[in-house]
Amino acid sequence: MTARKSAQERRQELFESFGARYGELIDRYRGIVPRSLLVVQMALESRGDPYAISNDPVLIEVGLSQAPIARTWRMDVDPFDVGGAIWLGCVEANADADRYRAFVPGISAADTWYLMLLDYSIGTGAVEHTLRAVRAWIERRRMRGIPPRDLVADIPAWAKATDLALPQHARHWGRQSPEIIG
Repeated sequence: MTARKSAQERRQELFESFGARYGELIDRYRGIVPRSLLVVQMALESRGDPYAISNDPVLIEVGLSQAPIARTWRMDVDPFDVGGAIWLGCVEANADADRYRAFVPGISAADTWYLMLLDYSIGTGAVEHTLRAVRAWIERRRMRGIPPRDLVADIPAWAKATDLALPQHARHWGRQSPEIIG
């Protein structure tokens, strides 16, 4: 009798098989973004199916990288072509990394990848709102003589000090890319 695999074991197998199958293409196009981050995002999005289509009626995300169909048309990429989908996913990831490095000057590479994963989870608007709020919180602490740590390191402390259920915050959480709300 075989034991059922845990969700974590199944996810790990998915990442390993996705990395083995598409790793060479990812390495070719990944730029500055770590291979592991791209493997995790693309594997979770598409489950390794190059013909995957999301259930989202607004974005209609397709292919391995689950890029919105309108973006694939704009970039003249066949979303069901493995190479094109991986190229587009890598281009978008590098654009996100550049955006966060510009938004948070001096941010470390590790914190950039953390923000990219957070963006993937809660959306760009929510991450940028959080960063602006943390900056303001750090400035208030600095004015009271409390030395700041690092912007990303201060996010957990800010979250504990802020009631995110308040109405002014609730509208920012859960938003995804601008195409959903645009």
